[in-house]
Amino acid sequence: MWCTVNAVIIGMFISSVIDGHKPTFSCNRPIFCSTASWNTLGITFANQTISGQNPLAVFVDANNWVYVVNQNTKQVLIWHNDSIDPTQVIPNSVYNSWSIFVTGTGDIYIAYNHLYRAVDKWISGTNASVVVLNTTAFCFGLFVDTNDTLYCSQTKNHTVVKRWLNDDKMTINIVAGTGVNGSAPNQLDYPQGIFVDVNFDLYVADCYNHRIQWFPLGQSTATTIAGQGSTENNITLYFPTGILLDAENYIFILEPGNGRIIRTGPNGYRCIIGCDGPGSLANQLSRPSTFSFDNYGNIFVSDQNNHRIQKFVFMTKSCDYTTTYPLTTDVQQVTPLFFTPTCPNSSNIGIDCKLPGTSCAILNPCLNDGTCDNINDVPWYSCLCPPGFNGTRCQFDHRLCKNGTCFNNGTCAGASTCICAPGWQGRRCETKINYCINVTCQNNGICRPLLLNYSCECLSSSFSGRHSILAMITVAAFVIIMDILKYCFGIDPTREELERIRREKRAKKRKPVVQRFVYVNAPSIRVSQPKEQSNRINDTRV
Repeated sequence: MWCTVNAVIIGMFISSVIDGHKPTFSCNRPIFCSTASWNTLGITFANQTISGQNPLAVFVDANNWVYVVNQNTKQVLIWHNDSIDPTQVIPNSVYNSWSIFVTGTGDIYIAYNHLYRAVDKWISGTNASVVVLNTTAFCFGLFVDTNDTLYCSQTKNHTVVKRWLNDDKMTINIVAGTGVNGSAPNQLDYPQGIFVDVNFDLYVADCYNHRIQWFPLGQSTATTIAGQGSTENNITLYFPTGILLDAENYIFILEPGNGRIIRTGPNGYRCIIGCDGPGSLANQLSRPSTFSFDNYGNIFVSDQNNHRIQKFVFMTKSCDYTTTYPLTTDVQQVTPLFFTPTCPNSSNIGIDCKLPGTSCAILNPCLNDGTCDNINDVPWYSCLCPPGFNGTRCQFDHRLCKNGTCFNNGTCAGASTCICAPGWQGRRCETKINYCINVTCQNNGICRPLLLNYSCECLSSSFSGRHSILAMITVAAFVIIMDILKYCFGIDPTREELERIRREKRAKKRKPVVQRFVYVNAPSIRVSQPKEQSNRINDTRV
């Protein structure tokens, strides 16, 4: 009796379901079958115009955002895998940087190798950066593990150092190498690419020793797992600079000396990209420096001497196969494995076969009211986006009418226009109408625009009026004309008004009151005759 098993690659979403969609690893680690292959004809994702000359660093995060360092413009270019042009730019942020790493939270780590040796952290959602590591030699490789520990491969110091990011003291520890170049198991010679797995084991691309070194957690002595000195394989490496691990811990090696990428598998090592030797054709690489997976299994490579970023597409059909196993009654002791039950409804999963097992049901990937459709190819779903949205998950909003489209209380009127509130104009009602454009203030007055109006500011006190044309001399002329009419022609336009005012004043004027004062019991006053009295006195004298 024979049983038949259909095998197909599942991708990374299995672990996402277990974790509740929360990624536990910052870089992508797809699951590949042993026969996995890639289209050997690379697609130029970014040419020299975009990536600049000799691009050194490329990284794809867990959300499929691609990060490329442009040495010429000193910028970090960021765009989604589905985008043609960069959607974000971090300006003036890098110089001579060979390495970049992005965590699952969106924090960007960049190594500076010019004016000072340091690693900066660009905080997600801001334009701010902080120094998280000061070094004495530049870092070719960067890595942040699941314990928030930052690793840096110091090429010229021939060491790999680490620092726990939650330590305020910035304590740096050497985890690999002695500081002196050499080929002993505890030595490195110009180390470059590094990788730390979920067990915190360290893998190093020991470039000038032409080998890959494996340092188990806490060990300073390594085991050579590929290249010169390895006892487990006969693969020959020539200046390896990059190393990646997939979800099954199979190793992918970037080898600039031979312009190729090789991988391990159940059947040993084999070349998967650039197998025809270095060159500039679509199936060739020339001194590649770094590479990265997206979460579909595609490989991005910084093709340095060809001044481009190449994308090699994973061939999903390469993992569709049928394997037959003979049925035997022999009992052997094997490692316990978990097998999911066979459900009558092939689209359901779970122990009781009641959970929907489709990609759309498990991932619910479509955003902004997009409609999910299950397909038989990676990423196993397709999103039908509503008008104004696009992207693999309908995550890009290109609508004109959305929150904040029209400024200053403007109303969005549809596909291309905003109805602006009075006093505002522009495509998005961003400009205040200048009512002074067609207004000229007289006598050197200055026009000041107002909302829905304008005002002329008269610089001299002799002028006034809306347009500064009314002079104070008109007041004096009015007075003179009135005097001429009155005294020369006997015409007094104000006579009746003045008479009325006088009458009102007389009516209001108080009449005088005469009062007579009468004295009560007043003494009488006698008037004396001085001369007669004097004579009378004289007559009585003896």
